[in-house]
Amino acid sequence: MNTRRAIDAKSTNDVANPNERQDKRNLMGIERFDPKDPDDRERMRVFLSPQQVDHQIRQAIQFCWMALPDEKRSVEEVEKQIRRIVDRALRDLRDDAASFAVGGE
Repeated sequence: MNTRRAIDAKSTNDVANPNERQDKRNLMGIERFDPKDPDDRERMRVFLSPQQVDHQIRQAIQFCWMALPDEKRSVEEVEKQIRRIVDRALRDLRDDAASFAVGGE
């Protein structure tokens, strides 16, 4: 096994010695996609499922709550800040799509 494969094996929890195997619950969700594989686009879509998006949004909400100063920490303030950030991100997405002529615009 070459060094690169050994590193890859450990990072994907696919090691020769089962005693070295880490608990999969402690690993980040990392998936490798080969640009030459025609099925990878579908695999990526499945990997980035609606549940993954939901999880990321909930993490952002939790982080926003924790980042707010104590005197501003309320559901209303978190909602206000999350909406502000999402609105800005969507506006930037539209601007970028128009600037780079992508996304059907």
